[in-house]
Amino acid sequence: MKALTVITDQLNKDPRVTAAKDWYGQLPGRDRNIVNGVAIFAALAIVFSIVFAPMLKRQDTLAVELDKQLALYNLMANNGAQFNNGTTGVNAAAEQPLLAVVTQQARKSNITLTRYEQDGSGLRIWLENVSFDDTITWLEALNSRFGIVVNQINIDKDTQPGRVDIRATLVRAGS
Repeated sequence: MKALTVITDQLNKDPRVTAAKDWYGQLPGRDRNIVNGVAIFAALAIVFSIVFAPMLKRQDTLAVELDKQLALYNLMANNGAQFNNGTTGVNAAAEQPLLAVVTQQARKSNITLTRYEQDGSGLRIWLENVSFDDTITWLEALNSRFGIVVNQINIDKDTQPGRVDIRATLVRAGS
């Protein structure tokens, strides 16, 4: 509050401010209204250019950026099927026998197949005393990477926690 009084006192002592007050005081009432209107308009213009104009410019910039990002997203969504539709390796694995793909991926995942046998277009597998989590992860990888799905599955709990015996029939998706 004290700072405001100091500034007001300094302005009142300035000869330019005194001259402006005298000029304003000599104006007729209609001219004072015009000066007041111009002053209000100038104040509003200054507030607009300081506060609202940068916000509107930022909004325009963000709208352009959003349009660019949406265009990129739409391009990727439209072309995504060409590059990876969750079927990476399916075409290459489709040429290999089901048994070869399953046994190769089991070895890579440290899953030991106790027994396996062809069942028409499918493959029956037996797993004994395997980690449930590791086996489910392996089966999901077969599905997502090679299009090999579980047609039937039977899971029996083992005596050790987290260990199971599994009998399953695997087939290629769409078979």
